[in-house]
Amino acid sequence: MDLLTILVIAVGLSMDAFAVSIVSGAGYKKFEIKHTLVMAVSFGAFQAFMPIAGWSAGLFPTSYSAIYSPFLNYLYCLITKVTVSVNMFL
Repeated sequence: MDLLTILVIAVGLSMDAFAVSIVSGAGYKKFEIKHTLVMAVSFGAFQAFMPIAGWSAGLFPTSYSAIYSPFLNYLYCLITKVTVSVNMFL
């Protein structure tokens, strides 16, 4: 992975964390240090866990994905079409 890709991912993650912190901070009526610590630990844990989860999911063998990709593509298209058709009449 080159440096530009890492920088773009880092900026995206920081924008995500900033937006969530603004929205969650606006919901509190009074400031307590407990809420601040819980939010900081939650952000840190999830920001550390998600790249590891993505890396682990990327280890899925390509031979299996080549076998199941047509079925998964068909299933995705079917679910999308049914959802659009149902929502069209609601």
